[in-house]
Amino acid sequence: MRDPYEILGVSRSASEEDIKKAYKSLSRKYHPDANINNPHKDQAEERFKEIQQAYQQIMKERTEGYSYQGGAGTRGGGGYSAGGLAVSEALEGSAASGDLAAPMAAARPDMRRTAICVLRGIM
Repeated sequence: MRDPYEILGVSRSASEEDIKKAYKSLSRKYHPDANINNPHKDQAEERFKEIQQAYQQIMKERTEGYSYQGGAGTRGGGGYSAGGLAVSEALEGSAASGDLAAPMAAARPDMRRTAICVLRGIM
């Protein structure tokens, strides 16, 4: 998925209010009910889904404090920051050996679940 801020057309420093306004505006424009007679309604529906996912991702990051720093669709290019410890980098070496205890102990509790999901390919 592309950068969610780019999808909504807002900057990373945008307020929650600005993000919600952009989301609502785009949602109304691309909502399937608003595009019933549109010959490109399938494309509008896909765009609508993309807008929903982008908004949900931004809100999740802001409420849960996750800071994704990787590229679109990559798991190894970046990582989730956990109190000075880049979880993906810390886990990279230990994943091969199967020893996850050391980096997991260093990560904040809320980041442990994220790191495990990243390793398992869930996120």
